[in-house]
Amino acid sequence: MRVLWVLPFYEQAIVYGGPARSLPLLCRALVGEGVEVSVLSTNANGRGVVDAPLLRPFISGGVEVTYYPRLTGARFALSPELARACARRCAGFDLVHTAGLYTFPSLVALKLAADRGVPAVLSPKGELMGWALAHKALKKRAFMRLVGAGLLRRAAALHCSDDLERQSVIALGLPSPAYVVPNALDTGRLRSLPPRGALRHRLGIPGDDVVVLCLGRLHPVKRPDLALEAFSRVAGRFPAARLLFAGPDEAGLEPSLRAAAAQAGCAGRVYFSGLLGDAGVLQALADADLLLMASESENFGMAAAEAMAAGLPLLISERVGLARYVARAGAGRVAPLDAEAMAGHLAGLLSDPDALPTMGRRGQATAVALFGLEAVGRQLVEVYRQVLAAANQDRHHRRNPSPTLGRAGGG
Repeated sequence: MRVLWVLPFYEQAIVYGGPARSLPLLCRALVGEGVEVSVLSTNANGRGVVDAPLLRPFISGGVEVTYYPRLTGARFALSPELARACARRCAGFDLVHTAGLYTFPSLVALKLAADRGVPAVLSPKGELMGWALAHKALKKRAFMRLVGAGLLRRAAALHCSDDLERQSVIALGLPSPAYVVPNALDTGRLRSLPPRGALRHRLGIPGDDVVVLCLGRLHPVKRPDLALEAFSRVAGRFPAARLLFAGPDEAGLEPSLRAAAAQAGCAGRVYFSGLLGDAGVLQALADADLLLMASESENFGMAAAEAMAAGLPLLISERVGLARYVARAGAGRVAPLDAEAMAGHLAGLLSDPDALPTMGRRGQATAVALFGLEAVGRQLVEVYRQVLAAANQDRHHRRNPSPTLGRAGGG
């Protein structure tokens, strides 16, 4: 099986957070199952670009990767050269897979695949969920009316990372079947964390204090304000607790968060690491005692899954796709999207430190079993097989239409 992935960004594009880690891992999981995978991606990395060769394919993790220059738009990722490459190459693959909706590469992939009769799979990456559709709603409604809705109907299938996302997609009444395959994790790497202490030392966090980690970009959908409010409500009862925001300030929220922490009287116990690369993420996990994810909407929750695989207990909102796994495994707590309720759960976890390692071990066992490369690769290959079977059946029906029964004439 030969699969072409067409993406707005790929490895090293750390500004984009979880998807920049999850998409390459999905491709590598497929390679592990014997799939021949090629990736066409722009060199986008937020306002900057990744340090990678352009217009020249190379092998990374068994995947053939080619980067093309992104001309404009940190998110839209306009790249005429990528479009031309996709036009030349996509007919030579069994299937095309793209991710995201409001980007030039995904639009190009869906249109060209349909034009050339190649089935295309779209991973919406949460962009068809309620919060995402409501955010900048006027622009998105205009986009959907002009091009988005028509291209969505051309997707042979939608790949959702969790059932929470699948239910949102189904509610929109889209004609394409929606399949659930979770994000893949490099569980071996996450179980071999660096020694504890380097990030604590850099930020001035005492070695024996309890670090509550919020891992991810600072963005309204992540609700860092809610995480801070929950922490501030319990900070007086747990003087050794520290709150660490680890990730880039994508939406310029750090000043307001610092002001809120000062007003709540806990400014000296709230820290900001800024952008972290892959090694920095592993160090943050090593230096943390608990992961807090207060997101308004997450189609999966890559940072939470990574924390599970690293053996950290979790406190996450019920709006995170990973919530059902956390609840079933007893890997932490799931809270309503409410500061008082979240603070109560956080206090419960902090007041019982002896229970945290047990939760962490349960979560780690679940993550290794369900989100490892081999398990996820098998599931995605099975989805591809079903998509290809349906496409072949559709071609057969078009080439061999059922005879139309004529109306019997009277004598």
